[in-house]
Amino acid sequence: MLTENTRSLISLLDDDDPDAAATVMAEILRRPDLDEILSEAQESEVPLIRRRVHQLQMVHQSRKIRCELSHYIESEKPDLLQGLMGLHFQWFDNDERDIGHDEIARVFQNAGTFAIHTDDGFCDFFRSLNYQVTSDTCLLSSDYCLGEFLDTHRGSALLITAFAACVAERYGIPYRIVAVRQTFGLLTRNNTVILPENNFEQVPMGAFESIKILKNKHVLKFAAAQLFSAAVAQNNFRYAGSLGLFLANMEGLPDYNHLPLPYGKTASHCKFSNPKNHTPPPTKDAP
Repeated sequence: MLTENTRSLISLLDDDDPDAAATVMAEILRRPDLDEILSEAQESEVPLIRRRVHQLQMVHQSRKIRCELSHYIESEKPDLLQGLMGLHFQWFDNDERDIGHDEIARVFQNAGTFAIHTDDGFCDFFRSLNYQVTSDTCLLSSDYCLGEFLDTHRGSALLITAFAACVAERYGIPYRIVAVRQTFGLLTRNNTVILPENNFEQVPMGAFESIKILKNKHVLKFAAAQLFSAAVAQNNFRYAGSLGLFLANMEGLPDYNHLPLPYGKTASHCKFSNPKNHTPPPTKDAP
């Protein structure tokens, strides 16, 4: 049961001044009884209140999804494909939840027509797909969004390497994602590194001064950081704010409201809990 003070707060949503309404909405989003407030307020007879409650519900749902994904990525063994698709929806949040699944299924199926379990056959298959690694001198959000890559066949070296690793995992091939020489590749059982950036060339391990093996969570966190950087580079304050909070959630960082917008002031944080018991975010299973 809502208190009179809460009901009075809801009534302030019926204000033609958007700045005044934004202040009220920010206050409502900070309330611990937010779900109860939204549930009752959506039944209001005032059209403007109902419309603004709908906006609040959309923001609240987006924050829930963001928190669930951050917990999932920080879990013990996040699924790479599901994590990449979850990051896609952090940017393209209006896309259909089954975007890219037909293309993923096609790639998985066609891989079986090649000698995929050999390194040469694996590389031949991916060369046949004509994937294009984009330049790292131009930071674009689409280079790190799986759905966009599946549609255009263009993406960052990290994203294409990660997707190739997903195909390898589907066929039980124990490749490991590695960072080498300012790019990314797949470490094979034969001590070579497959480099998507060089048209899936196979290079002996000894050619590199250092090789860093990356866990799935490291790959996903790097992709998230690149999306955040793209938002900043593109002056996209909405996504700079939401992705900045997403990264903060994963690191369990304290509130940084001392910073200017879009990073602080009215920023909202979810409480970070032990991620090991969290289930994946609500995205459709890969085919």
